[in-house]
Amino acid sequence: MMWYLIIAVAFFSITLAELGDKSQLMAISLASKYEKRSVFLGFFLGLAVITILGITLGTIIFRIVPVIYLKVIAAIIFLLFGFYILYLEEEESDEEEEYVDRGKIMSTSFLLSFVSEFGDKTQLLVIALTVKYGAPIPVLIGGLGGLAAILIISVLIGSKLGDILEDHKVKIINSIVFISLGILFLIETLFFG
Repeated sequence: MMWYLIIAVAFFSITLAELGDKSQLMAISLASKYEKRSVFLGFFLGLAVITILGITLGTIIFRIVPVIYLKVIAAIIFLLFGFYILYLEEEESDEEEEYVDRGKIMSTSFLLSFVSEFGDKTQLLVIALTVKYGAPIPVLIGGLGGLAAILIISVLIGSKLGDILEDHKVKIINSIVFISLGILFLIETLFFG
């Protein structure tokens, strides 16, 4: 198969796989409250790293570290972040918020996207496409393009929601999203593997 067809297959497969996925919901949630470029960059870097890992080391990592442990860790991180947003996060002044958020939100976005996608269907899809076509570079290009497309849409939606809703409502919604994802992830992991 020609490399441009592999890129197209990877792009559309990854885009469809991520549509409505927890990563998209998290990106919307964070972008509704925080600076959208930092959220996008953090999420994209986390997804890029996990995609590259999936292409290069996917099968080895899954043999060494059981996926169930990674999923439980991801669920706990979601729960902790949800409670952090709801109870511990202090309101910052507008001047401090822009400075603090860039580094903090980029690193938080990176960590959340990286941990949530480890062993997820998107990473498994990347591994499967790489094995099927034997062409890691076109799969990487298409996959990263698909992830970027979904993230752009997610960040724009979140940003618009943040403009319409009051801060305390955004805080509650964000907290509910993360806590719900953490609970659902734990239930999925514990009862369905």
